[in-house]
Amino acid sequence: MEADPSPDGFKIEHAQIPILLALRPVKGLKPHEETVRLSLDALVALLRRDPVLRHPIIVDEKTGLVLDGTHRLAALVELGCQFAPCALVNYQDSRIMVERWFRKIEGTNLRDFKPKLATIAPRQVESAKAEQCLSDRTCYASIEDPDDCLVFSTTTRNPVDLAYAGYEIEKIARKDRLQITYEDKKTFPHSNGFVLSTIAIHKPEVIEASNRRRVFPPKTTRHIIPSRPLGIGVSLALLRESDLGEAQRKL
Repeated sequence: MEADPSPDGFKIEHAQIPILLALRPVKGLKPHEETVRLSLDALVALLRRDPVLRHPIIVDEKTGLVLDGTHRLAALVELGCQFAPCALVNYQDSRIMVERWFRKIEGTNLRDFKPKLATIAPRQVESAKAEQCLSDRTCYASIEDPDDCLVFSTTTRNPVDLAYAGYEIEKIARKDRLQITYEDKKTFPHSNGFVLSTIAIHKPEVIEASNRRRVFPPKTTRHIIPSRPLGIGVSLALLRESDLGEAQRKL
């Protein structure tokens, strides 16, 4: 790491993409996903015991969009911090990609779970058609196992609305105390389970949602970032200072 010629931060050498480490006011940062209250509470409790933020928040340098670190940002706000340590990147860099998570749901089979979805009326299709339906956004989600596949049709085009509609299926599974894990590929449980797939979100939609302050549900996007600085260890006392320039100098 070498000092940037300006007082704005530190450039990281030899990263796969340009990265500037710098402090930014928390009020100027824009999450694009909701936090999960249990996860946030656990992080706040951890930072109360050990008031050092280990990893920076990854942020688009132009818009303030938070790509990774939504819970870290929310925890800093709850703990009275004025600034956040950020790894500033160019979101338009083609090496930064946005993909989706698949939900692997275990604890029941698709046949037994289907009646719980009666109010949202899924329809049966072939698995290959389900993926096309998600791509065309004529459906907002699919659930499938190796033998069966159901999709949930829609006429809505707004990506945030579509994401929340898919999230309702996840909430039904959680209410039924089913086990949910997030996977970067569609893989079926070894027994007694199925996979929930949702629409893919694109970069312009992520930016628009954050600008409008209308965020997506948790785990809507999976950002692929070639380089991630870790282990910088910034004290919360520094992040509570009132003068950005002085705090940046100390960093």
